[in-house]
Amino acid sequence: MSPQLPLNWPTPAHARFDEFDSEGNEGVVAALQSLLESLSRQAFDGAPLLVVGPDGAGKTHLAIATASAARAAGVGTAYIALSRWSDFDVDALVALSSQDLVVIDEIEHCAGRRDAEVAVFDLFNRCRDEGRALLLLSDQSPAQLPLQLPDLRSRLNAATLHALNPLPEDARRRLVQRRARARGFDLDDTVLDFLFRRHRRDLPALLDLVDRIDRESLARQRRVTVPLVRAVLEEGPGLKSSQS
Repeated sequence: MSPQLPLNWPTPAHARFDEFDSEGNEGVVAALQSLLESLSRQAFDGAPLLVVGPDGAGKTHLAIATASAARAAGVGTAYIALSRWSDFDVDALVALSSQDLVVIDEIEHCAGRRDAEVAVFDLFNRCRDEGRALLLLSDQSPAQLPLQLPDLRSRLNAATLHALNPLPEDARRRLVQRRARARGFDLDDTVLDFLFRRHRRDLPALLDLVDRIDRESLARQRRVTVPLVRAVLEEGPGLKSSQS
């Protein structure tokens, strides 16, 4: 029996539009909210959207926020990250066109795999023919993707492209502090400065670190200080290399 693609997806509490700092990316957020509005009014015009941005810019955050908001509004929605491609077969992926909105995250993971490229191409065609909305997210532009299938590159080039910019450091600091306060503690400037010097600066890694700091602070019954953060970094992933 062919594996089924799930119509449920992980929904972290912070993966919402109101938890996304849109500084420098107001146009991308507006386009996604316009997509949701058109779907809720059953007035979608059929143009696929492609959001391109570097790792850590917030693509998955926006993908899940869009999918979750659509589902909450009663829109039939599917979300899949293609990094999990090995879990699913071609027919299951193409079958997602039965949903009103299909969100495909990490589209770069189909590049160089002809079966995956053909499946995504077929899904493009099904969504177009059946009037379904298609939202794709990638860390590379269509021209940069090492695709084997010229027709898929053509489809991606025809999508409405939105560039997602990395958040500036002051915005990332605000979000990290917001996550800490949501968990019941503050990060003073000394701790924040140390964290940003020593840890990877992409937002998902920073927010994950805040969660780890919270757990360790509770487990050790210690305030959040530089020594505690240093201990957490030494025990887990994310510490910058000396060549960073």
